[in-house]
Amino acid sequence: MKTLIPFIESFRDYNRRPMTIIFHEEGVCQKNYDDLTKDVRHLSCGLRKQGVRQSDTVVLFAPNGYEWIVACLAVIKAGAIAVPIDMQTHEKDLRYILNDSGARHIFTVTKQKELVQAAASADSTLYFLGGDDWRNIFSDKEEPHLK
Repeated sequence: MKTLIPFIESFRDYNRRPMTIIFHEEGVCQKNYDDLTKDVRHLSCGLRKQGVRQSDTVVLFAPNGYEWIVACLAVIKAGAIAVPIDMQTHEKDLRYILNDSGARHIFTVTKQKELVQAAASADSTLYFLGGDDWRNIFSDKEEPHLK
């Protein structure tokens, strides 16, 4: 039986085949499976350096996109549990989900900063997807393959 981590690692088999096209205000960029694998490995290692441990819950409260995919797969690769939350969730429900899940690490976007800060506990760490901010979490080393 194949688990998610070897599945993520298998993306390298697709090498430089196009995976997605990203439209930004600055223009268009194309990502391939090799980019995805490298980004997942670097972010996974960065998350572990930030204190994310196996079985921790990490919330993803951000719009769908390349960064969301990388964050979700990196959380899984780090051994943590990804908890995706719909962007239309209201503060009361968001607070309940954050408290119930015990999440102390939250991926979001700057547009949702005030809502997330109001709903999250004071000891939560927020990571903002998009732009260069989220790449600050990346480690210069890649997370080794986890079994």
